[in-house]
Amino acid sequence: MRTLSVALTGGIGCSKTLLSRVFIHLHIPVFNTDERAKALYSNKNVLEDMQQMFGTEIVRDGVLDKKILSAIVFNDRGELEKLNKYIHPKVQEDFLQWKEEQTKTKVPYVVLESALIFETHWENMFDKIICINTPSHLAVQRAMVRDKATKEQILERIANQMPTEEKLKRSDYIIENDDIQLVIPQILSIDKNLKKLSEENYKKQ
Repeated sequence: MRTLSVALTGGIGCSKTLLSRVFIHLHIPVFNTDERAKALYSNKNVLEDMQQMFGTEIVRDGVLDKKILSAIVFNDRGELEKLNKYIHPKVQEDFLQWKEEQTKTKVPYVVLESALIFETHWENMFDKIICINTPSHLAVQRAMVRDKATKEQILERIANQMPTEEKLKRSDYIIENDDIQLVIPQILSIDKNLKKLSEENYKKQ
């Protein structure tokens, strides 16, 4: 079978990381872009670059102060774009190297979890894209609890992302995470479809 590349995306508070764990339980490798970015932020050369871009105060005792960085980038679209242009290519390169390792285990597909698939113009990297759809009021509530943030802070972050409605139009699969519909059966159905697609692609080779 050919290892497919699949993106799992959605807006803030849609529970991407929680749902990605279901794929892990299905023995599908998952690449978490936030975790990988955090690992990059501990790199000495990256920290030096970040200080040059955003000021020396964002690094304290050799550690990135995420609160200061967040305050800078989430209040200024230009600063956010500057950060994204710097860090996203590094994460992309990391993903491609990681996927190469996963293909050696002959998995049918791998999943990259990111809120910014379309914003970073990564959609062409993937065979299929899954988008999680969560009602806005639920998403805001979840994000406020998770990040210990105010409603206004969460709404500011949402404003910097593509509207979920547009992401849904561009995606191949949709998971409804609305606290009404069961999500696991939806994921199992997608998993079955992706494994079938992987096998079909292999036969065509």
